[in-house]
Amino acid sequence: MIGHLQKQDFKKNDNYFHDLSVIKPCGKPVEIRMFYADLNHNPVDKSGVKNQSLKLGQAKNTLRGYCQKWDDKDFSTSDLTSLFESLKLFIDFD
Repeated sequence: MIGHLQKQDFKKNDNYFHDLSVIKPCGKPVEIRMFYADLNHNPVDKSGVKNQSLKLGQAKNTLRGYCQKWDDKDFSTSDLTSLFESLKLFIDFD
């Protein structure tokens, strides 16, 4: 709805929101309030990055994908390195 607006339609302010007045195609005015949000995620606890169960789940998903490729006759020798890495993670999991 706001794709047709020009840069001059936005007035600068020092708030974390922006109010915009537009006219709908039917001719009626509408007020829109847009909020700015910083969506950067930087967790203090990094334990999820090294989570072994996550690695196991990813290895299982990779292996399932290769099984499907094999069934579809779409498996190639270039997939072997990744296949063996996933197998190693899956077999060596404690």
